[in-house]
Amino acid sequence: NDNDDDSGKGSIEINFYGTIILEAKVGVLGEKWGINFCGGLLTTSGFADLWYDPDVNGNLIFLSEPQFWVNLNKLKGWDGINLSIGSEVELSNNFVFNKSGHNQSFYAIPTIALKWTF
Repeated sequence: NDNDDDSGKGSIEINFYGTIILEAKVGVLGEKWGINFCGGLLTTSGFADLWYDPDVNGNLIFLSEPQFWVNLNKLKGWDGINLSIGSEVELSNNFVFNKSGHNQSFYAIPTIALKWTF
C-alpha cells in the first residue's frame, strides 16, 4: 500500500498473479502485474499471455500490453484531479494479422493515453 504521510518514505506495492489454463488442444499461460511507486505518483501495470497455436510460425502466440502512468492526483494541490497520463505498448508475436492475412510477425504498437479514475 502507498505511504500517505509526508515523512519522505515511500513504498512499493507489487501484485503478481498468474494462471495456467490447459485445454484439450490449446495451452495458455497468462500473467498480470501492477506496481505503484513514488507514493502512488507512478504506476506500471499490464499483462502477458503466451499460448499454443499449431497454425502459426513457431506454434506460439505472444501478446503483452505493459502500461506506464503518471497519476496527477498525487501531486501537491491536485487531490481532486483523478487524471493519469500514460502510455501502453502492445507487444505481439504471431498475433496481429498483416495486409496479406498472415500473423507471423512481431509488432510493437505504442499509444499515449489519458485515464480518469472514478
